[in-house]
Amino acid sequence: MSTTRNSLRIIVLSHGSPWEAWEAESLRKISELKFASIVLLVEDASNTESTPPFFQRVVNYKWQRLFWNRWFKKYGRVAATAATELKDILNVVPVVKVKAERKGKYTDYFSAKDLDLIRSYQPDVIIRFGFNILRGEILTLAKQGVWSFHHADHRTIRGGPAGFWEYILGHQTTGAILQQLTEKLDEGIILRQGKFELIKHSFRENLNNLLFSSSGWVANALTELHNNGSISNQQEILSNQQAPLYRYPGNLRMLQFWMILLANKFTFHWNNLFRAESWVIGIVDQPYSEVLVSGISIIPQWKRAKNASHYVADPFACSIGGKQTILAEEYSYSTGQGHIINLSTGEKILSKPYHLSFPNVAEIEGENYILAEASANGTLQAFSVLPNGKDHVLINEPIVDPILLQHDNQYWIFGHKLDDQNNAALFLYYSSNVLGPYSPHALNPVKTDICNSRSAGPILLHNGKLLRPAQDSSEGYGSSVVVNEIQVLTTTQYKEIPVYRIAPDKRWDYNRGLHTISPLGVNQTLIDAKSYRFNFANFKAEMKRKLRRILK
Repeated sequence: MSTTRNSLRIIVLSHGSPWEAWEAESLRKISELKFASIVLLVEDASNTESTPPFFQRVVNYKWQRLFWNRWFKKYGRVAATAATELKDILNVVPVVKVKAERKGKYTDYFSAKDLDLIRSYQPDVIIRFGFNILRGEILTLAKQGVWSFHHADHRTIRGGPAGFWEYILGHQTTGAILQQLTEKLDEGIILRQGKFELIKHSFRENLNNLLFSSSGWVANALTELHNNGSISNQQEILSNQQAPLYRYPGNLRMLQFWMILLANKFTFHWNNLFRAESWVIGIVDQPYSEVLVSGISIIPQWKRAKNASHYVADPFACSIGGKQTILAEEYSYSTGQGHIINLSTGEKILSKPYHLSFPNVAEIEGENYILAEASANGTLQAFSVLPNGKDHVLINEPIVDPILLQHDNQYWIFGHKLDDQNNAALFLYYSSNVLGPYSPHALNPVKTDICNSRSAGPILLHNGKLLRPAQDSSEGYGSSVVVNEIQVLTTTQYKEIPVYRIAPDKRWDYNRGLHTISPLGVNQTLIDAKSYRFNFANFKAEMKRKLRRILK
């Protein structure tokens, strides 16, 4: 790695090798940046102190945490926390061992000698992966301070362990922040933050998703700092909004946790078998702009699947052969795949050996194309609606729920990526040509929030404002739609704020979710809505999948 002064110079505070896999991933992403260099590793020397005698370890052992310690050692270790070596990246980086002065139980201060040594490397940023609570001059020694992760929603949980207390507290989501530390505990400056689905039936999956999904935030923030000279979305954590401080759970809490996890696992499998998602499509006699600004005030006209083993969702209007057509995904419980149909006739418009959905329509060079989700094929394609029309591959990545926008002489594609951060991340791509090639946005993913990231419909320019509907899956997949106002959209910056939430009406028969919304002509709007119902075709398919997993 180059260490020219034109680079951002990074110092890493470390607990020593090996690294946890999510930390290693974070450092790998930093090492890939052409404008950043890791110039020094500062290892915590207290981790190398000799092990006390057996009798002393027994006496001092925190027996009140026995269940957590033993369970986490065996079952809590996940891919994200696996021991990982980084010799290929860090073998040329100098290492110094520092024993900080401990004050109180958890606060570390660096000596003047150690501070002078660190200062001599002229750091722009210090990344904290080791040591305890930091105080003193170390916090202001680097130009951009000390950056540190907190893996929980800072508004509700301080302390740790990561991804645990959300189960006890009955939360629907979990979160993380990357902050610049200050002298006041938990009152740093937020550099990056995200909100993720809480995977209720699996602590291991939840912890993996939480740690890996935030691992790229340091590189992401460094990129913004390099491109723009500052980090635009910094904001103070307000002291009067501090959440309770949590610590590692005692034995009684672990018993409670196991009971909650067992109940969640039962509920997960019960719902898979007996409470299948069932989607229908609604036609609302309100203009799209009115719905995005003030919501749905009229009971929709519902359109259901003609076959009981299917459902229909993701409606979009399209002109085919001069006739207005409503396209929709028709999903088969039996096969677990969808294809695109004409909602009125049931005729298949687009079918492939892989799953298709979200048939967003875009005009390209005077011809209508379907930008259906084809992420199972690993690409984003524009499918021609003409019988002998030519299809185009726009992006060789598994883009989910793509939306095309023309803005400021650029074409923009908004989408999620298959299996990336469980519906919480928004990715942008841009090109001066509608057919590409498309370049990824410098800050991808530009947003991480399960409440309002994944696309829910076309972006609308209304009264000079760009309004982008997005899915809110914080209370379950596709629970409602949040309308965001895009405030900044450039190749190096992105900012949007939520301005309105559209939830399913309790008066509807299908009132448990809403995740797609699109215009139908000038005066009508298309939506879909969800309920949970027993479906025999789904039951058979899920039983087969579960048996295959059991018998492997």
